[in-house]
Amino acid sequence: MILLLAAVLGIYVWLVWLLARNFLLAWILVLTVTCLNFAFGTIAIVLGRIHLDPLDLLYFCLLSAGIVRFRFQDLKFSTLNLLVGGYLLLFALSAARGLASFDITSVGTEGRGLIGEVLALVYFATIPHDRRTVKRVVIAQIVYSALLVLICILHYAGVPIGGLVGVTNGQKIFEGDAIDRALPASAVASIELSIFFAASWAVYRKHNRWVHWLVGLFIAVVIVLQHRTVWAMLAITLASAGFIDSKILRYLWKIGGGIALLACIVLFGSIGLRAKLIGELRNSATNGDSLQWRIAGWGRSISDDQSPLSVLIGLPIGSGYVRLDSSAGGYTNYPPHNEIINQYLRVGILGAVLLILLSIRPIYIYFRHPDSGSLLYPTPASWILVTIGVIVFGFPYNYSLELFALVAMANGLIDMDVQEPLGQSHSLPSRILARG
Repeated sequence: MILLLAAVLGIYVWLVWLLARNFLLAWILVLTVTCLNFAFGTIAIVLGRIHLDPLDLLYFCLLSAGIVRFRFQDLKFSTLNLLVGGYLLLFALSAARGLASFDITSVGTEGRGLIGEVLALVYFATIPHDRRTVKRVVIAQIVYSALLVLICILHYAGVPIGGLVGVTNGQKIFEGDAIDRALPASAVASIELSIFFAASWAVYRKHNRWVHWLVGLFIAVVIVLQHRTVWAMLAITLASAGFIDSKILRYLWKIGGGIALLACIVLFGSIGLRAKLIGELRNSATNGDSLQWRIAGWGRSISDDQSPLSVLIGLPIGSGYVRLDSSAGGYTNYPPHNEIINQYLRVGILGAVLLILLSIRPIYIYFRHPDSGSLLYPTPASWILVTIGVIVFGFPYNYSLELFALVAMANGLIDMDVQEPLGQSHSLPSRILARG
């Protein structure tokens, strides 16, 4: 037993050391494990009241590696560091209060839904400040989205892949949606974000024809999978591109026109497919029940009796999200489908405001300093459009790590080129131990 514990500890220390030194490896591991979860379900093992899955191990190692990457002698008195430090302090306070009031299982289970934002700020905001690494990060994001598209194709071809929520003790749990969606909203959101990375690459960088095909495939999958939140992301981000980079907008209109023409040709030759697809798209576009349910849940989540202290810094992690759900005919204990409300409930109005400021900060800096963000490959505009897309996703859903990590990276990279009022902003308290 002692030898086993020693071996586990040795592997853990080795993984932390590896992740602390190699940022790109960490990003690829996050995308790989997430992609496997979307394809085959989250493989969870139940030990008593605790559910463990591969992401838990990876997140724990990333958190440790992020702490190792901090170099306290590099601390700068900057706006970015104050925002990140303030949010992390409020999160730690909420977790400590939870551990003092509840058992570790309750705190750990509920904290799992909030750890993505913490990991993004502790680890991924410390992205190395070299253009080659940023380029590889974007390539990994595009490849990840291409693999998600492949999962969709295989799913609808009849291969038993995709559409899973999880696998617990060998039992598969499927999406409870009336529409057969191969991927959940967060996965399709990643594909939507990759549209703007790939489009910017096609417009401004050397590229091959496969980039055009990927952009077209990404747009088609976003539309066909019928996640209205992702439709809203695409619409708002396209509208924003008109103000931020009209070349990307014109390029995407051309690609979209080609997709529409191809779709018309295919649907014209199949009456049954046309009727089915048009019916599903019309139902997705006009069905407002889901939005009404979300709005009702938001109102009930914040209407519970709270003290001035809980309004300011939130309730302890582990308090639960019990609220009346009229559609379920009783009470539910699920987080509200809204990032800001979820943050408000656990880190209070202070934490929610700090996260909002961190989310919009790259956009603010970009418009105030148009020449900033030289490290943002392929273009600063593509990263700003991706940031806008992530913000939109947070209205009806909570952030996942692979989404908010991109916003954290944008904060860390755009910080290099701007002198902020509070001092030099050349680094998060991180910096790279060796290769990055």
